[in-house]
Amino acid sequence: MDQKKSIPLAILEILRSDSDDKHPLTRSQLQELLEVRYGLQAERRTLYANIQLLQEFGYDISTYEQNKKGYYLIERTFEPSEVNLICHSIHASAIIPDSESRQLIDALLKTQSKYQAKAFRERVYTTNTKKSNNREFFLNIELLLEAIQQRKRISFVYTKYNYEKKLVARREKRYELCPYELVYNNERYYLIGHNENHEGLSHYRIDKMQDVHLEQTLFDRKKDVNPYDYVANKIYMYSGDESSIRLHCDEAILDDVIDTFGTKIKIKKLYNHDFEATITSTKQGIMYWALQYTKYCQILEPLDLRNEMIFILDKALVDYKGL
Repeated sequence: MDQKKSIPLAILEILRSDSDDKHPLTRSQLQELLEVRYGLQAERRTLYANIQLLQEFGYDISTYEQNKKGYYLIERTFEPSEVNLICHSIHASAIIPDSESRQLIDALLKTQSKYQAKAFRERVYTTNTKKSNNREFFLNIELLLEAIQQRKRISFVYTKYNYEKKLVARREKRYELCPYELVYNNERYYLIGHNENHEGLSHYRIDKMQDVHLEQTLFDRKKDVNPYDYVANKIYMYSGDESSIRLHCDEAILDDVIDTFGTKIKIKKLYNHDFEATITSTKQGIMYWALQYTKYCQILEPLDLRNEMIFILDKALVDYKGL
């Protein structure tokens, strides 16, 4: 190993892992870490010259001359706030298995100093019991991306949980699909595609897919199909035909309505702190949503959907009183 060429890389790694604005390194500390970790010796002038070289290559390093404390790396690939947000999202995500979550978080924390990484681990590392136990999750994503790019048909086993909380096949026959796109929606990652035995698009949770195979046969993608339009009105990703639905809501859930259905819906302010909202959704999806807001929301139209909601509520009342 050419020690002269290795010194700037070693300095950069030390600054990346052992320094930040609250923990600057002195010249003597830098020299000591160079020798202990990498067996490299750098005199004062050599150290200064290599730090200047790193600065010329675009690395934002604060020096003793600037801060009167020591040396530390200012700008990183990710800012601490960005790493914090991404790591929290990974940890909270139920679709990413626990071991893969830890690997991703560790990789992100390596972009920060050891002090910031330690502080994050102390705050966040608690067990998330909602994590998927499908070890094939990231392998599935790689295979599906390859299939989409090459327009290859796929086959796979689609699973569900049994009473032992294990993923088991939904049926003996493998599922077949022409894959179009991967879409994140409703805190889940879905594959959108076309089953040539059915009209329209279908969707499948990637964390429930196993044993994905790329077939040799190719397919022609329909030009007039947009997977993002497909998921836009799929509340909770329920399948079915979409229809225009009119809701009467209490102002207390205005934020919830806009958060769920977006800002393009029609809203009409009424008297007495109420409003009407006109949305487009599948009937099964809006039924599931409306049942959670029965205290604050009524389905007005279509009439068949309103009557179905009345039937469900009447049956639920009878069942509750019967226990």
